[in-house]
Amino acid sequence: MANWEFFCTFVSILFPHATYTYEVAERRRILPISVMTIIKEIRGVAIQRFLPSGMDLMAWLDNIEAKRHKAVIRYQKDNPCDSTCMVMSVDDVDVCFVNADDKRFVKPLIEQSGCEECEADFLEVYRPENGTPILRYTVVVDLEDVEKIEPGEEWSNWDYNGPQLLSIGKINNAEHYANAIRKAIARGTDGICDATARLINEFVEATLIDMSIETTKLYDDLVFLLETRQRSVWREYIEILQHASTVRRKDCRRKAFIENWWPEFLEGEAVNRLCQKFAAEIAREGKMLGEPVIAQYLEELNITLRRLPYDLYMYVDSLKDLWSVVCYTHIPREKFHKLLSALALRDRLQMASSGKMPLIVNNLTVNKKTEMNFQNGSNATILAS
Repeated sequence: MANWEFFCTFVSILFPHATYTYEVAERRRILPISVMTIIKEIRGVAIQRFLPSGMDLMAWLDNIEAKRHKAVIRYQKDNPCDSTCMVMSVDDVDVCFVNADDKRFVKPLIEQSGCEECEADFLEVYRPENGTPILRYTVVVDLEDVEKIEPGEEWSNWDYNGPQLLSIGKINNAEHYANAIRKAIARGTDGICDATARLINEFVEATLIDMSIETTKLYDDLVFLLETRQRSVWREYIEILQHASTVRRKDCRRKAFIENWWPEFLEGEAVNRLCQKFAAEIAREGKMLGEPVIAQYLEELNITLRRLPYDLYMYVDSLKDLWSVVCYTHIPREKFHKLLSALALRDRLQMASSGKMPLIVNNLTVNKKTEMNFQNGSNATILAS
């Protein structure tokens, strides 16, 4: 705690009128620290989409870097996919989008400005060896204002009361990994080791499909804690987390999700147990699990999904498109879990109705040969491994 207390003393000199609470993970209690405002890095992404015709990207970035002008951040309200989308403009020219994870830090500044925009100070143009460039700007933000924002407010009006998944991959381990990383960060430079790198990679793996606001905050908190340390020493870990937080929304990640993760998930143990739970509820109601019952419940599921906020029902038959939109809605993890449960049960009911896959699997271990048959459109029955 000595290093952290030294940091707090240093920052309190810079910000004497402030208050900020820091959760000490290993003690699970809140310590009052005299810091109210922080300088938050805001990342500008998707730069290539704004590149003027005929201009070289690196030359354009060199020009932005040479000027070091402030950026103006505002909403791009006519964006067809995300009405909360924010863009950065330099010298009245749009240059990039604000990374989705950073938007909640900018929102209170825009709301308080009175002109629906705020300014950000230039930090650097980041050109990684692999990957796309990022424009880095900073804003001074009051964390109390950030915490007042209720993420995903529209989700409070949607609910799903049907059978739910017991687990979704490694999502439930995210908090465990994040707490272990916090402990490593608290050890200062002693925490920089192969074990810390492994924890970060395990955290990233556990959260790649988790679009919930809670996971977004975990990324925010870990990056912020690392940025308060010696930046150059922790830079590699910061970049890993920032990249992973962004790549969750990338087209390649959505494609991998649709083509690989989701089909395996539908045929895996978690969804098979969900289907067994559904069948047990039907039996308790004294009904036979036949085509009429499946058709009735499919209609009930569709009614539930039609009530989704942000017009998400338009995308439920195209998961890639759904994944492109849902991550911008600040969905709470509880609702994210319910949404995946409803979608998984809906897909399995549809597969059972069309004869592609039985709803009930007696042996929850599915052999690879049979999985390939299903993926190739066969009506084969699941065999015991």
